[in-house]
Amino acid sequence: MRLRSLLFVPGDRPDRMEKALSSGADALILDLEDSVANTAKAVARREVAAFLATRDANVAHFVRVNPVGGDLIEADITAIAGSSPDGLMLPKACGRASIEALAGLCPGVCEGR
Repeated sequence: MRLRSLLFVPGDRPDRMEKALSSGADALILDLEDSVANTAKAVARREVAAFLATRDANVAHFVRVNPVGGDLIEADITAIAGSSPDGLMLPKACGRASIEALAGLCPGVCEGR
């Protein structure tokens, strides 16, 4: 998969997710982290999971989760489990240990893609 353009979309804005599909971007990054206020995290998780359930196969879909070690990432992973995003974007990663911690939290989330 060659990605030339990636478009970040706030996870709590389903209207923008739909609009982003027609943007011409090679991939959408559905953001659960910085673009979503703490008070809207639960709504964003539901909206991202719903959007992934009806995904357009012509556009790659990634989900930017909250940082490993924080108190929000487990709820992010639980919300998208079974949704099969093309990948996860991990913010504030500190090398291999961060990737291994993420992998430990989400066995099977991205399998089969």
